[in-house]
This record gives sequence, C-alpha cells and structure tokens, in this order.
Amino acid sequence: MKYKRYLSVFLASAMAVSNAPLNTLADVDTGIENVTEVDSENTDLSEEEFVSEEQTEESTEETTTEETTEEVTSVTDEEYIEETTESNIDEDNAETSTESVFEEVVESLTENDIISDYVSYSENTLDDGKYTADISFLNENIDTESMAGRYFNGTQVPVTVENGKVKLRIEYTTDLLDSLGQKTGDEITDLEVMTEGDKKYVELTLNSVDEIGYLQIVVNAGSFGKMTHIVRVVVKTDTITKVEEEKAVKYSVPIKMVQASNPTVESMGNGALNGNAIVTVMNGKSTVELNLKATNFAGLYGHLTKLWSYPTSEKMDYSWWGDSANEIEAEVAETYMDYGLQYNQGDTTQSEFIKSVKINRSAEKENYIYIRIQVDAMAGFDQVARLDLDWDNAVVMGDEDTTETSSETSTESTTETTTESTTETTTESTTETTTESTTESTTEATTEVVTIANGEYTGKISILNEKTDADSMAGNYFEKEKAYVVSENGKLKVRLAYTSDLIVSLAQVVGENSNELEVVNNGENKYVEITINGVNDIAYVQIVVNAGKFGQMTHIVRVKVNADSLEKIENENKEVSYSVPIKMVQTANPTLESMGHSALDGNAIVTVKDGKSVVDLKFKAVTLNSLYGHLINMWSYPTAENMDYGWWGDSNYEIPAEVVEKYMDYGMEYTSGNLEQFEFPRVMRLERNAEKENHIFVRVDVDAMGIYNQAARIDFDWDNAEVIKNDNTESIVSAPVINVDKTQASNSEKVKVSITSSTENAKIYYTTDGSEPDENSELYTGEFEVTAPSVFGGDVVVKAIAVKDGMVNSAVNDVTITFAPQQKTVVANNEELGAKIEAVEGSVANDVTIDKIEKDSEKVEPLKDIINKAVNSKIMNIDFALNENAENLLLNVDVTDFDKATTKLYRVTNDNNYEVVESTIVDNILSAEINTAGIYVIADTKNSNNGGSSETIEDGKYWMPIALWNANIDQESMGNSAFENNRQALVTVNNGIATVEVASNPVAVSGYTSALKSIQSSDTTIKVLSKAPFTTNTKFDGKEHKFDYVSKFSFTTNYMEKEFLNVQISVPYTPMDGVMASAGGSLSARLKLNWDSMSKTDDSATLNPDSSSANGSSSSGGGSSVNTSNEDTGIKIEADEFVFDDGTTFSTDVVSSGEEYKTAESLLGNTDFRLFDIKALVGSTEVKPNGQAKVYIPVKDNDKNVVIYRINKGDKTTEPTKTELEYTISQDKKYYVVTVKEFGLFAVAESTGEVKEEEKTDTVTKEENTNIDNNKVAFSDIENHWAYDNILSAVNMGLFTGVSDTEFAPNNTATRAMFVTVLGRLAGVGTSKTGDNKFTDVKNNDYFYPYVMWAVENGVVSGLSHSKFGSSSNITREQMAVMLYNFAKNQNIELSKIYSGSNFKDTDKISSWAVESVNALAKAGILNGRDNGNFDPKGTATRAEIATMFVKFIDAYMPQNEITENTAKTE
Repeated sequence: MKYKRYLSVFLASAMAVSNAPLNTLADVDTGIENVTEVDSENTDLSEEEFVSEEQTEESTEETTTEETTEEVTSVTDEEYIEETTESNIDEDNAETSTESVFEEVVESLTENDIISDYVSYSENTLDDGKYTADISFLNENIDTESMAGRYFNGTQVPVTVENGKVKLRIEYTTDLLDSLGQKTGDEITDLEVMTEGDKKYVELTLNSVDEIGYLQIVVNAGSFGKMTHIVRVVVKTDTITKVEEEKAVKYSVPIKMVQASNPTVESMGNGALNGNAIVTVMNGKSTVELNLKATNFAGLYGHLTKLWSYPTSEKMDYSWWGDSANEIEAEVAETYMDYGLQYNQGDTTQSEFIKSVKINRSAEKENYIYIRIQVDAMAGFDQVARLDLDWDNAVVMGDEDTTETSSETSTESTTETTTESTTETTTESTTETTTESTTESTTEATTEVVTIANGEYTGKISILNEKTDADSMAGNYFEKEKAYVVSENGKLKVRLAYTSDLIVSLAQVVGENSNELEVVNNGENKYVEITINGVNDIAYVQIVVNAGKFGQMTHIVRVKVNADSLEKIENENKEVSYSVPIKMVQTANPTLESMGHSALDGNAIVTVKDGKSVVDLKFKAVTLNSLYGHLINMWSYPTAENMDYGWWGDSNYEIPAEVVEKYMDYGMEYTSGNLEQFEFPRVMRLERNAEKENHIFVRVDVDAMGIYNQAARIDFDWDNAEVIKNDNTESIVSAPVINVDKTQASNSEKVKVSITSSTENAKIYYTTDGSEPDENSELYTGEFEVTAPSVFGGDVVVKAIAVKDGMVNSAVNDVTITFAPQQKTVVANNEELGAKIEAVEGSVANDVTIDKIEKDSEKVEPLKDIINKAVNSKIMNIDFALNENAENLLLNVDVTDFDKATTKLYRVTNDNNYEVVESTIVDNILSAEINTAGIYVIADTKNSNNGGSSETIEDGKYWMPIALWNANIDQESMGNSAFENNRQALVTVNNGIATVEVASNPVAVSGYTSALKSIQSSDTTIKVLSKAPFTTNTKFDGKEHKFDYVSKFSFTTNYMEKEFLNVQISVPYTPMDGVMASAGGSLSARLKLNWDSMSKTDDSATLNPDSSSANGSSSSGGGSSVNTSNEDTGIKIEADEFVFDDGTTFSTDVVSSGEEYKTAESLLGNTDFRLFDIKALVGSTEVKPNGQAKVYIPVKDNDKNVVIYRINKGDKTTEPTKTELEYTISQDKKYYVVTVKEFGLFAVAESTGEVKEEEKTDTVTKEENTNIDNNKVAFSDIENHWAYDNILSAVNMGLFTGVSDTEFAPNNTATRAMFVTVLGRLAGVGTSKTGDNKFTDVKNNDYFYPYVMWAVENGVVSGLSHSKFGSSSNITREQMAVMLYNFAKNQNIELSKIYSGSNFKDTDKISSWAVESVNALAKAGILNGRDNGNFDPKGTATRAEIATMFVKFIDAYMPQNEITENTAKTE
C-alpha cells in the first residue's frame, strides 16, 4: 500500500511536468506490473495527508473519495493550519523518498499514456455574457482537492465572458487569508479584494473556460506565521449555465438623513430631502436617486449643492474625507431654477440648483450609506451624515421594472417542482387542518360574556395550572381570598397582590403575545393588574420565579374570578374631577416659563380619589427656534420641594407619562414647507400618589430640541380650579372629543373635524366661532370641514358640548386650528433701486408703484440735511392704496453698499417733516412693513453724526444696563445667566459713535455648567476682546469639556435708539444643545440695550469681567438690586444696581396737609387726589437717581380714570406747575407703575372727564402751564395756523395738551391707539375695562388697552388684521373717518345732512369700506378736504386735523354739560 501511494504522488508530479491530462490510475497503461495493483480509491488523498501518514507509517484503511472529502471539509481552520504546517516541514523528505523508487516509471511514461477524467479539455468558446459554473480547487501538483479550497465557494460561481476573456468571481468568507494573487508563469499578480456585505471576493481572469488558473493563497497561520499555497482553479465545463441578463428592479424607499456621530439626531441636511429615495437594483449593484428641495436654515433659503458617498462600513472613517479612492461624488441627474439664500429677505433672483442626484453603489440593498454634503446656507462648510434607508417599508415600483432574475439551470425545474409540490401539500393540509380545528374549537369555546355593574369589589380568585383545573403551586404566592376587582364597562381589572421576593416578573399571555405587567408597590405589598372580559373569562399569566440553585423557573397559570364571592365596596370617597389652570416653569428659576410651556393646551384635568390623583395634560404644537415641534415624551418625579437631578433616568423615581390620546400633525419641517404628517401625543396622563399637588417636577422631551430633555416644573393654580365632575352628583355626560386632521393649516386647506362622546346616545352641539356652545348651537350630525377665516389667516376655534336627558351636561371641550395667511407675492419691482414690494393677495386696491426720486427734488426737502450728509442713499416714491383690514406691505431694498449699523429708513410726513420707519437689515436686504404711501429715503449716515440719539449724547464713558432677551418673546432668555454677574456694559461715546463693551460669566443651568463659547450678530460686527479657560462639570455626558469662553466682547454703533441687538450665542454642553443643533449650532436671542438708563462715569473707567459662576436664577425684570417698599404707604421702588450709590435710603410719605398739600390742591382744583413725597437720601442729603427707577403706587378700589402728576413746588422766581406722567398698570392690577428719573411730590388724581391724548408710547413728560386762561394758550407754533381756534378749543376742552409749554406740534401725526383713546374717554370708558384680547400688539398694561377693548367690542374698530391692531401705526384720514362714524352710531348720535356730501377730487381713491363714513361726516360738516380739493384718504391725519374734527363733532353733538354728565354716569 505504501508504494501504491508513492506512485499516486509521482504520477501527479509527472502530469504537472508534462502538462498531460491525467486520467484515473486504473486506466493508465504504464507497462509496469505493480501499477495495475494501485488502489484507485485512495488516489484522491491530498499531498499533505500522504506526507503526514508516511511519516507515522500508519496503515491506511481503504477510504472512498466521498469519505475523504467529507473528512477534509470537516476540519477547522486551526486544524488545517496545523496539519498543513507539519506537512510542509517534511515535504522535502517526502519528495526525496519518491525519486529513487520511480525513476524507471518516469522514463516509461509518455504524454499520451496519461489521460485525466477530472478535467475534460474542449475547444468550446462561449459567447459574451453571464454564466454560472462549478469550479474545483486542486493541489498545485496533483489532481486532488486542495484543503485550501474549503475557504472558497465553488458552486454556481458567477462567470463573465467578455471579448473571449473569462472572469471568475470567487467568493470567500474566512478572515485567515492575508492576500490572493494570480500566478502566470513565474509572475504573481495581486488580486483586488472586493466586498459585498460580509462577503469578500476576487476576480480570476482566464483566456478560456478550458484554461487552468493558478491561485496563490497567503494564509495567516497563527504562531507559524504566514504560509503560501498554490492551488489550481479548474472550471467544470459540464456545469456551465447561461444566465439571462438581470432586469432592473426599482424601489421607492423611505429615507432619513441623520448625524454620522449621533444617528438618533437628524442631520441639518435632512430638510433638503424631498420624498423617498428611488433605488434601482441590478446585477448585485444599485443606483440610489435622491430628490432634493430647498430648506430653511438659520433664516436662509438654502440648497444642497454637492454630495459624496463612501464605502459600505459600520461607522464613518474620517480618513476617507477627500480621498478619491473612497469618496465618490454623486452624479447630478436633474437641476431646476429656484430662489437663492436671500429669498426669505425678499430677494426673488433665481439660480440653478440640484433637483436630483444619483449615487452608484456596489451593493444591492444597503441599510445606510455614509455621505458628505455641502449646503450653501452652511457657508461652504461640509457635513458628514448618514442616509438611513427603511427597506421594511420599501415599495416596488412598476411591473415592467420588477422582473425577477432567473437562471436557465438544469436544477430549476427540479427546484420548482419540489417547491411547488411541497408547498401545495403542506399549505393545503396545514390550512385545512388548522382552519377546521380552529373553527371547531372556537365555535365550541365561545360563550356569552357575563358582566357585572361598574364599581369596586372584593372576592375570591382561583389560580390554576395551565392545562388542568388543579390549583397551581405558584398560586401560593398571591392573595386569593380577598382580591381587589374593578368592573368598568364590562371589563374587569383584577389585582394580583403578593409579598414574596422570589417573583422576578409577571406577564399576561394573550394568544402568542406576552405583555409584561407593571409591578406597583404600595408599601404593604406588591401587585399587578390583569384585565379579563367578564367574570366568566379566564386570564393566562406567566410567572417567573427565582428557584435557588435551579435558577429561574417559568410557570403559566390560569386566573379565574369566583363570581359568587364578589362583594361590592361602598366607597364613601367619591371621585372628583377638576379643571386646573397650569403653567410649566423652569426648575432653576420658576419665575421664567419653560420652553415646553407653550406646548400646553388649556387647563389640566385632575381626577382625585382615595388620596391619589390622575393628571391629564393636553398638548399642541409649538414653534421653537424656527422648527415646528411637539412634546413627545414626559416623565414625572416624586413630590418634593426641589428638583433632585439624581432622579434623572432612574426608574425608581422617574415614571413615564401614559399617552392616552394621539393626533396627526405636521412634523418639524412644516415651517420649511414640508406638509408630511405624523402621529403625536395629544393627551398625556400622570398618575400621582397625592391628591392636590401645587407643583409636579417633570422631564420633557420636545422633538425640536433634538435628543436633549429639559427638567421643568408644572405649577397648578388650585385657587382658580373648577369642579367638572363629582360622583356625589347625578351622572355627567362624558366630554366630547374633538378630532381634527391637523391644527396648523395653509390658507387654502380644508380641515376635517369629527366629534365623539363616550356617553351613548348623547347629542353633541358645537360652534366654530369660539363662542360657548349650548343646546341652541349647531347639532353635530357627522364630519364637517372648516376653512381659513380670511386670506390673512387666523384661528378657528371649535367648541363642543355633549347633552343627554336625565344627565348633567358635559364640560366644554375645544380645539384651535390656526390657518396661515396667504403667501405674499411681489406686486412692484424697481431694478434700478433694487427695491421690491410684496403683498398678500387682496391687500391693495390699486397698482403699486416704486419710482426713483432725485436728491434735488422738492419732495425730499424735510430730509435734505440727512441726504446731504449721508455717504449713501436711495430715494423713492411708493404709491398704493390698502384695502380695509389689509396686512401691511413688505418693502425689501438691496443695501449691499450701505453700513448696516448706520443705515435707516425715513419717510416724509404730510406736515413737511419726517419720521424714522422701523426696519431690519439681514444679508444686505433692508426690510420694513409699511402701510402708508409717500416718499421713502434709505440713508447711510456713517460718520455724519446723525445716528439716532447720538447727537444729544456728549463724548465720554457711561455705564449702561444690559440683559439677554428671548429672540421672539419679551422676557429674558435662559442664556441671560451668562451676563448675570456683569449686568453693566461700558459705553464709550466719541463723536457720535458708541463703542459698547460687554462682559460675561460662567453659568449653571438646570444642573449643567457652561459658558459663552461664541457670540455673533446679524446687526453689527462683534469683536472678542478677551477669553478665559473653562471646564464643565460631568453632568452633560459624564465627561469634562474644556474650552476658552468669551469673557469680554465689544461692538460699535451710532444708532443709540436701537433697543435690541440681534445675536446668535453658543452655550454648549447643556440640554440647550438640542435646540442649538437644530438651529445650526447657535441660539438666537436679543441683547437688550437700555440707552435711556445710561449713567456718566469717569473717563478712566474700565470693564473688568466678574468670572464667578452665576446660578441661572435671574429674574425677568432685569435683576433689580434696589427693591424696597414701605408698609405704611404701600409704595415700592425698583432700580438696577448702578442707579443708586451704596448707602442710599428711601423715604415715602403720605402728604395730607401743609404747604405742599396746598400747592397741589391749587393746581388740581376740586379733584380728589392722594399726594406722596418720595425721596432718595444719602444720609440726610437728597440725591437724584443715576438712571431710571420704577415707582409702584397702590391702586385703590374706588379709583376712577386716574391721572398721575409730578407736583413742581416752584420758588420765588417760578410758579408751581404740574407735570402729567404716563403710567402702566402692573400685571396683578395692584399698582400704577411710573418710570422716572427724579423723585419728589406725586399726586394720584381722579380725572375730571377731560381727555388727555397720549403723545408717545415711551416715557415722556408733558408740561401743562397752570397760568393758561382760556384762549391765552402760549403755543408759538400755532400762530397764523388755519386750525388756530380749533386747537385752542381742543386744549381748553382737555382733548389735547401741548408737547411742551410753548409748542403744540399741529402738523405732527397721531397713532391709531391715541385716536381710540380719545374716543374711549369721550364715551366714559373706565381704565378697568377688559375684554377678549386677540391682538399681539396690545398688551394688558398699555395705556390704550381698555379703550381698544371697548372699541372692538362695540364695533368702533376691528384692527388691521385678525391678530394686529396697529396701535403704533399712524392713523390715516379715512381710518379716522370710519372710527368717528362708528363711534357716532355706538353713541346713538344721528348725524345731520346739511351739506351736499364728499365732492372731493380724489373720491375714487377712497377705499370702498370708508366711502359711507367719509360721505356721512362730510355731509354733517365734520370733515373737510385739504387745500388742493383732495380728501387724501391714505394720508396721515395731523394733530390739527384731529383737533378740528373733534371740536366740530363735540360742539354739534356732545355739548360739554352732556359729556360731563354721561361720563359721570358711565364711571
């Protein structure tokens, strides 16, 4: 046998030398007698096996080829390496030992004597195309399978024939291979390893399918190092099968772009994706097509401009960045024209952008692809992201594209036949058997459910074995004799109580599902609740217990209620439900609202019973940092006085809220135009172990904040709670549930509304105008639709009530649907000026024009000085006419060559004067809302000393209070704590230019420490003056973070009237990171600049930052350091820390007699008044404030139409005077608040019925000379004025005062708020008047608030839009006419018709809604035209014109004695 095996080795070697085909040894005619005795069954043994066996001289049993192959393939990688290593070591000896034995055999063999049946050569050539074939991996020198071949897949190997060349795609999965190469002659060519998923492959190239390929394999052999093998690759030509060309299959695949470093957070580029990806799969590869759209990013209208893809990988390898070997730029498939970055600022210039890109991939269906993107709005910076493809929800597109790949193999028919027969047989038999048995068993098992009345019960339960009616031993763990059972609407909740600590978990089994039960620990025992359908139902419960050394054991038991044992519990403690006003505030500073507060929708519903409570909170969408967000998760914490951050994420303390109601709404990209809808929580429920808690600490998750949560506190206002359900009363109808398909809609959308009540046969009545529904309202009969109230959008409030005979009516439920206004469109464009005007459709009554005006035009005379001094200017005449209730027009002008810090917009007024129009400049576009036609001038007054109030401020240094405010809400931002220890800015004024230095400090916010890492402004350039090192705590992510924070910065301005500076700040490593990530890495805010409160300081003053950490507890009032009150007088004084020097004390006394009282009495006449003497003292010396201070004077119950004066006592050379002071009323309605720069005598007097016009909305004084006697008013600017007599009459009537002792300003304009105030006082409206305030520009503490509420309620005025009154807008002549005409109708005044009517030249320009009013007042002689015969309806009304109109009106229809009488009655 030994020599026979030597012969097999030799013959293989001979075949290799001669290149002759080798057949089986049994067929070889060698001429040697011994050869015929060779055992052919052993010829397939490998060289390695032979060497190993020869060395040990084992006697080899006869082994079949099949057995040998099977044995080889079962060897492990490690065994193979060890075996082949030993074989290689003795290989030389083995070869030597064969040579002498077989010399004569070699000589006797010829090429023709050796024929191989292993490979049959043929002259076949294959056509170009794709095939599959089986291949063999043979030892280099003998025709036996190489053990190295086990690493490769030799079955149905893909074969590609192209131009006669044959490529074999050889696949392997082992990690032991170090390298692969193709051997041609003496040369080795490395083969490229390609990957597809977890598979690797190389391509071997042959000249034909008959050629033998030589593959060099280098294997990592552990401690033996690297080993090299040569194997022969042979194609089995009889297995070659043609493969039809695979047809492309297209899929529509949902996608999402996420951050590469944190895939739970969406990438900023996600908003640029437009719908699903289109993935085309073919030949093991794919093409991914992405459709793109514009995206709003940090206020810019951006586009994705480039995209690169990276290889398949588990994570991003940043070394790929820019490497062309790994980074492939996507192909631009389609482009389109769209607006550029400044579109949001009004620039409608269009450019070409990418609409779709194609990414070519070497794999078929990848779950994600790493990419690099460029978005122009990101200022050229690239971002790495990951595309996630949701194949579970992919859809095949089109039948013509979905033909499956098929192979014409000989095995196909066999496979199909086998599969079909097997499937059919199995399916039929299984289906029939299952269906029959299921149907029968179900039918037999179905019994009628037995229910009991709603209520609480105790009774016995049985815990049985899973399949027999015997008691389960596991039942001994539970209380079975007196179980607690609750029946509700047919369902039973059974409490399984236990005390054992051996129970690991409990779950209720329903069908094949196992639902883990929540364990409740009430202190006495633990319990879970299972639900069954009736008293005759059986529940299956899975119990897992610790069984000591046996480990954990699982039991299935059946739980059954003993119906006869149930006894109803008569519970005296009935359930009571309350509607409770709530507010969500910051935990660190409860005086500030939490960001999640605006997501609350109405009161909380708190149901109290048995010392516990259930709190239902209703939520709505909230706009946060330009994203349309929703509160998606909430956790509650134990009752405590303070938040313990150790609870955070601890399931022992933190309980997730239950979502009890959901609704569909738009996602975060709704503000960017994405109308895709998702499911969000509508009502969340908190279960509490107390009845009426004043506050509950929670953790909230708002999607618009990224992955970061915020701690907050919900405050409950039990003083204003209302009982809405009480079990001691008769039954109450369940409140209706109002379902809408969206709460935010575009102007043209129709929103579907459906309403349900769980009370059977209850009738539902509803309203859609916000009014309270009752049984006279619309009866609900089915789903209906609501639409936008107007083209200007607005809210539609649906309210519903449920009613049933014999029951108490339900509570009223409501839902608000907000419709957006119609989009503005460009209605005028002047390319030369770079100016455009946009308007909502229907806003303008005629064509809008913008015409350029030259500098020397007479029309700009009032602005000559400004224009001449300006370094740059644009002058234009804008003509238009607004319709009634129209939105303001939007003016956008390109000011690229202007300095944004020193550029303002001016308008020439009708009195040949000018006013500054509020405007903003973003990305070189000046934007302003306008509602008045006329001459507009944009002037850059840089270095011209015309920047706002800079002309009046002398050079020097000043301290100025600053604070950081929210970007959209008038309250301090959370980031304000970064300035809490540095509340004063140092202002240096030089030649009209102010340089403002600001310092910051580290902060602690909600348990996190951080500092100001960066600050920028869109209004001006911010210069960083100094930085300081900072290290965070480990609260954020368990790591310390070190960075240099901005400790001091500065900016320059000559516009010292601008109240706010728009800034973007970064305060990292806090929960605010989620919001900042959504907004591009920074948070928008406003730096509040209190110019009016500046105090002069020495020129040597410097700003030294206080670097101590602030605790984030700053109040919303500016951090006043002076806050003192006097218990006797009730007066409070507040001021910032720099306003008074250290050691200042305050004296507030009531004055009721003496010289000072007599002086006030002489000035105020017979009016009732209270007089206070307020002083600031250092020692005994009276001092003035260094800035502004607030004085709080108590409101008395009997106060009526209060006027507050400062009494100036006078001296030997001057007469005593009184100065009327403007005031607001505090939020709690308890104080009059006066802002002053000096103290003294203050009189709170009752108005005599005279009407005082509020000349300005900010704090100003109006001096009134007490020596004025009837017509002897000494106003120097009304002499020879056409309205001289009427002005004097108006002043004497108390309708107006002068703007100073000597000036009336007859040609100045008046605002809508001023005009309505005069009308309201004429009507006798008191200052306590309130109403349903829908206007965002009317605050409860505005002086005109009660008069606006009265005017709207009585139909005198309706506002400029649904949400805007236009309080600061100048009143036009036609608006004035409409208001006065409506006032006359409200007062039941019938106007005379003594004149012919409105014969004005420009009658055609009067708006349709004002024609009746103008005509009626003209006929009554109340209104006159202007000198040129025009009425000028769109022109602003002057003080002189308003005074004249009121004097005529009062003289004709409201004589003074009647006015006083009516006023008194009203009050």
